Amino acid sequence: MQSDRSDRSHEHRPKGPIYYLSYSVVPSRDANAIQVMKMCEALARRSPRVVLFCRSTRRPHPDVHAYYGVRRSFAVRTLYLPRVPVLSRVTHSLVTLARLGFATEPSLFYARDAYLLALLALLPAHEAPLILEAHQPPSNRLEAFLQRRIFRSRHFAGLVVISRALRTRYEAQFGPLLQDRIMVAPDGADPPPLGGDGATSPDRSTSGRFTLGYVGSLSPGKGMELIAQLAPLLPSCEFHVLGGAPAEVAAWRERLSAENVVFHGFARPGAVPGHLERFDAMLAPYQLRVCVGPKRRDVAPWMSPLKIFEYMAAGKPIVASDLPVIREVLRDGVNALLAPPGDPAAWATRIETLKKDPTLADRLADNARQDLLRAFTWRARTDAILAALPTG
Repeated sequence: MQSDRSDRSHEHRPKGPIYYLSYSVVPSRDANAIQVMKMCEALARRSPRVVLFCRSTRRPHPDVHAYYGVRRSFAVRTLYLPRVPVLSRVTHSLVTLARLGFATEPSLFYARDAYLLALLALLPAHEAPLILEAHQPPSNRLEAFLQRRIFRSRHFAGLVVISRALRTRYEAQFGPLLQDRIMVAPDGADPPPLGGDGATSPDRSTSGRFTLGYVGSLSPGKGMELIAQLAPLLPSCEFHVLGGAPAEVAAWRERLSAENVVFHGFARPGAVPGHLERFDAMLAPYQLRVCVGPKRRDVAPWMSPLKIFEYMAAGKPIVASDLPVIREVLRDGVNALLAPPGDPAAWATRIETLKKDPTLADRLADNARQDLLRAFTWRARTDAILAALPTG
């Protein structure tokens, strides 16, 4: 099972329910919640019943399916917990275990929560296969211990990682425990629905400028630093930034003197495709260090950014950072233009190239969209995972 995503066309349908176990807050502004919701929607095409177990910091919470722009084809079971890190983690695991004890026996446990899956691996009550999905290696000895317990379980079916670089890291750390039960499945996206979802999108620039879009967090390393350097170099372009908490947006507005940067704030996930339609090209300006989470962990060596796949699905030309993990999906001059992350002048040159050569821009955008449709939709991702792993 040690392979990248393939073009497997045959279907694998689990016979019973799939329980997706997540510590993600739903709804939230976090990318991991988007990924979890999209995966459950895709899994629901292959299973008679999919149930997502997650947590919420809101009570009551809004219509999460509409918020994420997904079909109501799966159930969402949220556990309300305030943000108290250690207590919340323990409480979430114990309460969810209790809820699972009264649930119908599933055909598969699919988890992005190693803490909860490790507890399940120790219990004899459930006999379903266990699949763990990891987006970064263990950050401490406790996480490594818990994952080792999962890998040693007789019910362990496989580990899904989001990049070849992350697979290499896991193989070095856990070696024989994984054997051939590890596969690479980058993140994905779906083509926007015809007609969109009715969301209001930013108006196209009336200044005649070439419009560049960025969607995502304003956390260190995600790329806002580079956009701030690019804006003065490209006065004929207009930069549109979708994302960031209100305080982050206010801080960047105060910091920037360039008038060709427009901040739109956070956009709910279901509205993003409509926003992307307004831009001429998209930016993925990741830096050498990309910090995420409260502990600011660096994920640059093994990330699989959602925004890249969303850009591909939108059929927009992409300029992205030339990082090894980005090159696992994007190829310079084929489906994107790549530039060194710390070289604003090189980025400006690449953007000017797109601006002056519409034929090139169209070719890159079309190639990226075709790559997305062939291998990087959520449906293709779940099909590959279910076909490669023993799921009952």
